[in-house]
Amino acid sequence: MLSSHYSDEKILALAKLQLLDKEYESAERSFSRLKGSLWRSEEGRVGAVLCSILAGKDSETFRLDPSGSVSEEFPYRLLLFQSLADRRFKACSRLAELLEEERGWATLFKAAADLELGSPPFLEGLPDEPKDSWLLQRLLQTQGWLEKSPQRVVYDRRGAPIGLALAEGSLQLAKGIDELLVPTVAEHHLRLATKGGGLRLSLDLELSKMALSALDGFRGSIVILSAETGDVLVAVSDRRTVEKEGLAAFSQAREPASISKLITTTAAIRSGLNVDAEVSQMSCQGAERYRGGILYCSYRAGPLEGLDHALAISCNIAFANLGILVGRQGMLDELALYGFDRPSSAGFHFGKVLERTGNELQLADLSIGLEATSVTPLHAALIASVYGNQGFMPEPRILVATDGWLGISPVSLPIEAGREVIDAAWLPLLLSAMEAVTERGTAHGISEPGFEVAMKTGTGRNKNLGFHTNYIGIGPMPDPSISFCIRITNQITSGRVRRATLKVARRLFNELSQRTYLLP
Repeated sequence: MLSSHYSDEKILALAKLQLLDKEYESAERSFSRLKGSLWRSEEGRVGAVLCSILAGKDSETFRLDPSGSVSEEFPYRLLLFQSLADRRFKACSRLAELLEEERGWATLFKAAADLELGSPPFLEGLPDEPKDSWLLQRLLQTQGWLEKSPQRVVYDRRGAPIGLALAEGSLQLAKGIDELLVPTVAEHHLRLATKGGGLRLSLDLELSKMALSALDGFRGSIVILSAETGDVLVAVSDRRTVEKEGLAAFSQAREPASISKLITTTAAIRSGLNVDAEVSQMSCQGAERYRGGILYCSYRAGPLEGLDHALAISCNIAFANLGILVGRQGMLDELALYGFDRPSSAGFHFGKVLERTGNELQLADLSIGLEATSVTPLHAALIASVYGNQGFMPEPRILVATDGWLGISPVSLPIEAGREVIDAAWLPLLLSAMEAVTERGTAHGISEPGFEVAMKTGTGRNKNLGFHTNYIGIGPMPDPSISFCIRITNQITSGRVRRATLKVARRLFNELSQRTYLLP
């Protein structure tokens, strides 16, 4: 008898694991083996019926016994949450109905499931237990929203309410949501969706709040993407910038400056040059004469030790020389691979080549990102994603999933394939140089413990607009999940704009180091 008891316990344990793993047919067979058990017959009967309900089959009518050991064997609340999240609304409604009599909180799940099935929830008299207050509040909030006849309820990527997509195509933000956190380009994507239920955007409200807080006191924009999927997690700008330039994070065109040195490096590799060896033979004297004039460096670095050294100090001469070796057509072809002159679509704007011809000095400028090109913060973050995504540039996207009215049952939309930009075999060389930028270069000290980054800094100036920066990179290293661009604008000197950008970046990375659980 004792061995039979142990055997039944093992079967029950296996059946419960199968149930939680949603292997309903296997679990039902396991539970059915217990129906003749001396010890666990009731658990076997209840478990088999639960499997039948959750699998969407017709099941025998029975009354769940909440008393004794049976009630402790089955995590009913978890099973109901699972069925909601998996869009098995009929099964959730049926199970909740069976549980309602003995478990008042089951009424909340029935109301939720019935709402998703198309029946407005009857909320009078629903229990208000503390541990279920989230679901109750979401039901109450959604009922209030439905009175406004929305096209869709809109959520962020983790299911936090953003607002309503109204019939005329506008986005009405929920109470307490700062308009700076949700770029209006989202409205274009919402208009592409069909009616009914909910939608999830790629935007992350918590990450966006952190980024906006990091900008505090400075003009500029921050864009953070999923390096693998291109999901736009953050696209924020300060209030003055938004008032003047609207979607600055997506469309503000500024010269890329020294972030272009990464593109010049891959152009040189593609042309067959041994970049590290070439740079090791160069010496920076602070200035170099090319046909058409003189190009200056920020200081005289002397003999260069290789690519890591040159990128870390952002030597203009080294990368101008590489660009001359590559040639103008090679540089233009490389820029095209990175998306320059790509037509804008769905509110996403890309960089442009402003000067396609010129003398040797102008080719040198093209190679270091000055005067001849422009880039947007979004595009700059996409360039960085190439180095965190095995050489592929993902397609940016904001609309990532359909959902139910309550925002707890997302169905992911297809992800467009990215474009291969560079050979993944080049990444060790490039990442070593980008890490040198933060370890001993122009972004020294910018990383935070727990959120180390590999990056490139760029400082530029556009006429009548003051100095600006583009700080791009990936993190957390060594397995990056995000790419980013931090752009600070409207500063009167290059020193001030660099100091401001370092301050903003340290604020942001400090917060990210404490909340890496928010990252994709």
